[in-house]
Amino acid sequence: MAAKKEDSDVYRQFAFGYSDIVNVFINGQIVFSGNQMYRSRSAGYLGAIGLNDMLYLPLREGRNELLFVVFEVFGGWGLMAQDLEDDYLEEGIIEVWEQARELKVPESAVYDRKRDILYAIDRRNLVVIDIESATITNRYPVPEPRFVNDVVVDAGGNVYISDNDGNKIFRFSDGQFEVWLEGDEVLGPNGLFIDGEHLLYGNTDGDVKRVGLASKQIGTLTNIGWGSKIDGFTLDGKGNYLVSDYNGRIVRVTPARRYQLASHAPDCYEAGATGGDAVHPLFT
Repeated sequence: MAAKKEDSDVYRQFAFGYSDIVNVFINGQIVFSGNQMYRSRSAGYLGAIGLNDMLYLPLREGRNELLFVVFEVFGGWGLMAQDLEDDYLEEGIIEVWEQARELKVPESAVYDRKRDILYAIDRRNLVVIDIESATITNRYPVPEPRFVNDVVVDAGGNVYISDNDGNKIFRFSDGQFEVWLEGDEVLGPNGLFIDGEHLLYGNTDGDVKRVGLASKQIGTLTNIGWGSKIDGFTLDGKGNYLVSDYNGRIVRVTPARRYQLASHAPDCYEAGATGGDAVHPLFT
């Protein structure tokens, strides 16, 4: 790897995973040694590989040599690593602009196309960003937040923010916050999504909730399974919702009025909340 002149003699963060045993060297100096073989940490430990270990590697100007020496003890070996301070763009994605590092932990963002405004959640603040200049134009502190997470905007320009740990949903309008929704049916709300005159959100019990923007009437669209951690929604263009589950699944929620219930198919199960939807796991 190479370090730019302006980045000389700096520490660069890398994440890596390995199996079974590894020694890590940078420019001939050992900086890490670890054991992650099967059952090495507990009786049930499988030794699975993930980007779970991190190092700040001291880089000097010019070329640097990063060497992973991996040893196998049982069941094969493997290695994965990622430069956490580099940008990776898939083919077809074009970077238009990059905002300067004025945000600490941007959790989520939404673009209000009608008003040409980008909103971002940054820890305890709603941040307003001007797209053309890529500059922050305002910061609005969320009142008494616990863990603000997702943000969406409706056709009228009202901004909705989920407080996952606070069990509530805020609405931001005309420069002011209000607690828009809370109660027994708002449990760890996450994955906000605007669909016409309704707001969708996920609860920690696996319920997909739908609430009227004007009436605030809450209904249960379906349930994708106890223990699910609903993290996001989108439409598939065919009248179905695609719902992401933080546990590693993406499911398709299909209204029965448009599609036949397929509760006995091998890749489907009947949603118990309404008895009228089918939930199809797409990726697991």
